[in-house]
Amino acid sequence: MNLVETGGLGTDVPNQPNQSADLEPSVLAVTSLRLALSVLDMSGAPGPYALVFIAAAIGLAIAGLVQLRRSRGGGALLLAAALTAAVVAIPVVWDVVVRVVFKLALFAGGHSLTDRFGWRLNTKAEPLVGGYGPLALVLLAAATIAVVTLWRRRRLPVLAVALAAAPLTVLVTLAAAVSWDPTRPRFLVFGVALSAATWGVALRARPLAYATAGIGSAALFLALANYHGKPSGLFTADSIWAMPRWEAQTTRNGFGADVLRFVDASVPADARLSLAIRGDDWIHPFFGPTLSRHVELVSPRRGTPSREAQWLVLGPNAAVARCGGSWQAVFENEAGWRVERRVGPDRCPSPSD
Repeated sequence: MNLVETGGLGTDVPNQPNQSADLEPSVLAVTSLRLALSVLDMSGAPGPYALVFIAAAIGLAIAGLVQLRRSRGGGALLLAAALTAAVVAIPVVWDVVVRVVFKLALFAGGHSLTDRFGWRLNTKAEPLVGGYGPLALVLLAAATIAVVTLWRRRRLPVLAVALAAAPLTVLVTLAAAVSWDPTRPRFLVFGVALSAATWGVALRARPLAYATAGIGSAALFLALANYHGKPSGLFTADSIWAMPRWEAQTTRNGFGADVLRFVDASVPADARLSLAIRGDDWIHPFFGPTLSRHVELVSPRRGTPSREAQWLVLGPNAAVARCGGSWQAVFENEAGWRVERRVGPDRCPSPSD
């Protein structure tokens, strides 16, 4: 896509500061293993909240006991699924594997590697740092084994093998392209999505299918209930339903809530607003709840607001050319944000800060 859209492969991206991968074999191996480990996470299930998986296990166990009266085989399958769901509540896999990877990193690069990587199991329901839940590694492994077995028996095309191997291909490519970062797991989503097309093969194993239904339902419930950007309030005092708009818009990033609070309270709904902000700052909240404000972007490096602009929002270190007597500061905070209101026309002979 980079080649088609830009004429190049985009090889400059890994060359940005602190982004270039270390291709030393030992470092590359540890980076690959750490990326693979990051696929597993417990999004929305910190500490006691993981007990929801126990509830799912109890449900499967009850169903298994009922089924035993009709069919011993079916009941045993459900009980096996219940045991699997119960194990998920205790991140045993993470604890075992992370010790191996940590010791490998210690052996390969000493503290330079062990300090570089994060070793905690992610429990934050947040797309920037989240992995793929407690089921992903199990389904990836089970589907790969099933697909390869069926392909060797000529019951599946080679395309299925390519789909099952997609996460590994993307993982190795990513490890060789950029350095480790806790936000990297999201870059594997394309490969994981391709592999998911083969997971139905693995689900022919009834215990795995039942366990997937129970664990997946619990994981989805926890991720939605404890989503960092919009907490439901079921397990925390904060609730997206009780937050004012300015607070709800700023739960996920470091953007100043006090800036939006001032704009919501003081800037008219139909105002013309100029923004001189940074590339990663929120833009959409400034349009207002009904998108009625006219918003324009001004370069924070010597840009000039339009003559029709009535309000000006300046991000930290923004340097906008404007007439000194034409604008009045009405809001400032410690982070360097500033809101100005027009008090006169632009009639200065030359722009000044």
